[in-house]
Amino acid sequence: MKERKHLSWENFLSSVLIPGQQRVHRISISPVIEIFWDGNRKTVGLWIQNTTSGQIPEAATRLASVSVELIERSGMSILEVKTSTPLINREFYLFANAIADRILETSEAPGEAVAFELACFGALFEQKRILSIERQIGLLGELLILERMISTDGPNALEAWIGPKGEPHDFRIANNEFEVKTSTSTRRVHTINNLAQLVPSPGSTLFIISILLGAGGKQAGFSLASIIASIRSSLLSFPKLENEFTAALQSVGYADIDHSHYERRFNLRRPLAVIPINPQFPSITSSSLSTILGKEAYRIDRLIYDVNLEGLESDENSSLYQSVFPYNTSTEYGPGTTKN
Repeated sequence: MKERKHLSWENFLSSVLIPGQQRVHRISISPVIEIFWDGNRKTVGLWIQNTTSGQIPEAATRLASVSVELIERSGMSILEVKTSTPLINREFYLFANAIADRILETSEAPGEAVAFELACFGALFEQKRILSIERQIGLLGELLILERMISTDGPNALEAWIGPKGEPHDFRIANNEFEVKTSTSTRRVHTINNLAQLVPSPGSTLFIISILLGAGGKQAGFSLASIIASIRSSLLSFPKLENEFTAALQSVGYADIDHSHYERRFNLRRPLAVIPINPQFPSITSSSLSTILGKEAYRIDRLIYDVNLEGLESDENSSLYQSVFPYNTSTEYGPGTTKN
């Protein structure tokens, strides 16, 4: 192991980080590794002798408070890593020492050592990737539908949930496909996310299932976490299906370890409703754009829009709803009820 010399943060603070002065603390002679302080610019940095032709790691070019560059100093090529943000001086000092140790222990090129320690420090403080509230509400709507289907048809109803498998629509039952749209609005206004979302598969009939959610209130309603727990309980005797359900949740970004972040409670604001996608439905598709824009329509790569479905729907009490989606009624989640 190559010789090195580290100072504790307290000693570094008292002997090097002196206001108005320029000081250098040498960690290693070969290769030259030094931590410097420019008291006039309030900059602390790391100089590393660049003994290879290595380049600045790409990850280092995106840092907000730390700069990395190649310089010439005393006839040597030097990789300079520095910060002028006093708030992170201590953290930077620990980071600089970690880079120095890695170079001296592994003989890695300076750029590679910087990239590795950046990844390590980033992983240490990486935040959980919690689903956005929009994605939570969308997933909750799909799982409300799935739970209703399982309660009627049994665990094998899970096979109908095809969205997590990369299919263009959320559910398929025989020749009917369903796109679940969930909103916390008081009106049936839903967002269409792409030009293919309202295009049925060949030989299929497509319906939107409209779900409107309101606040659950104290000890009332249901949450994403509670619906997932309810579905899991119905799959306990079917390990293969339970594993498929877990895999489907993971594919849409849900992790069990984060379940405590998904306990916001809701109630159904209005009964569920279906809306058939037929020639009278006000949809925007690649085909309709071609009619308007002609041969250049293909240049419209992505389109997101909101559509007002008020008056087009058939709710749970209608014969259309019951004929295409005969799974329970809204009384299961009436106002003030609790779903655990």
